[in-house]
Amino acid sequence: KTAVTMSTRKILGGALMFGVCFTGTTFFIIRSQSDHVHPDEDEAEYELPDVPPTEGERMRIFDDLSEYYDKLLNFDEWFLRMGKYRQYAINQAQGRVLEVAAGTGRNLRYYKNNDSIDEVYFID
Repeated sequence: KTAVTMSTRKILGGALMFGVCFTGTTFFIIRSQSDHVHPDEDEAEYELPDVPPTEGERMRIFDDLSEYYDKLLNFDEWFLRMGKYRQYAINQAQGRVLEVAAGTGRNLRYYKNNDSIDEVYFID
C-alpha cells in the first residue's frame, strides 16, 4: 500500500472517530440537560434576566462549570490522542506566544517542555 493511501485512511479514520466522539458527547450533553427541560411548559417562564451577571458572578459560573467541562472532554481527548497534537503544536511555537481561547488551561502542561518560548499570554 502506498503512503498516500495509508495517510488518507488515517485522516478518514480520524475524522470518523472525531465525528463519533463529537456526536456521542453532544448526545450526552443534550440527554443530561433533558431532565431540566420540559417542552410542555410555556417558554415565557424562561426569560433572560434584565441585567447581565456581574464579572464576579460570571467568573464564578465559569469556575463551577470548568471542572465538569474538563471531565466531559477527558475521554474524547484521550481517545483522539489530542495531547499528542497539543504537544506538537506547542513545540512549533517560539518567542512570544498568544494562546487564544485558553479555556480551562488544557495546554498549560505542554509549555514547560518548550525552551524556545520566552513569554506566553493567555486570553479567553
